[in-house]
Amino acid sequence: MKYLLLIFGSWRMGFSQAGCYSNQSDTYWKIGLAQFGSKKLSNCDVSAYYNCHGFVMAYFEDNCISPGWNNPFLPVYTCPNPKGIKSPASYQDSGKYVRVSNESDGDLIFYDLSVEGDHSAVKENIGGGQFRYISKYGSNGPLVAHRRDSSFYHLN
Repeated sequence: MKYLLLIFGSWRMGFSQAGCYSNQSDTYWKIGLAQFGSKKLSNCDVSAYYNCHGFVMAYFEDNCISPGWNNPFLPVYTCPNPKGIKSPASYQDSGKYVRVSNESDGDLIFYDLSVEGDHSAVKENIGGGQFRYISKYGSNGPLVAHRRDSSFYHLN
């Protein structure tokens, strides 16, 4: 019984630790201003271990400040909010995602991608009538601004 508890304890410890995916290159995440209309806003941060839905939740509920498209440097992104990882699906059903007629009327976007699952992003107005969407790529990836339909998930 002691042995079983030891294994369980080490599994739990490993599960709770955050990490970054081994490949953090722009090529892997399909980040490139000219080619994909996307831009890395921050590298992966071990403190920001929640996924895209958790990022949206943190942004709207905890006033998470993230780097934007016009930010000239890549700060380390941290916005610790562990509740974002607990039940991101509940946020999708909370009424904050509202269907609108025009892109300029919405503040966030939810994609239902049949192959890759679903994805959430926050809209940013970058000027000149153009928008980019800020999203976190998985629980172990970077924070990226991308065109509406040009995220890592779309391009895969």
